[in-house]
Amino acid sequence: MERTDLVIMKGRLEQMLEQVNNELGIVAPPAKEGSVLIIKVGSKPGQGLGYLEDKTMVLVDDASDLIGQQVAFRITMVHQTQHGKQLFAKMLVP
Repeated sequence: MERTDLVIMKGRLEQMLEQVNNELGIVAPPAKEGSVLIIKVGSKPGQGLGYLEDKTMVLVDDASDLIGQQVAFRITMVHQTQHGKQLFAKMLVP
């Protein structure tokens, strides 16, 4: 099988997995990265909470003491709720 065929198959499998996971309400995406302004403490000890421009909530581990600061993160899990997605993330250390 050629490399291009493998890449196409991988893409289709990832799409199928995302559809199934969306129906279940939990998605474990590849470790995507981003940054967010921490605006308050999350519900679990050590969590900082912020929102992306599209209003997606991001809960970042070990960021509760960084309120008012922009932090880089890597997504560890996405949870789909009836109100939208919640991203759970670990802070990236520069």
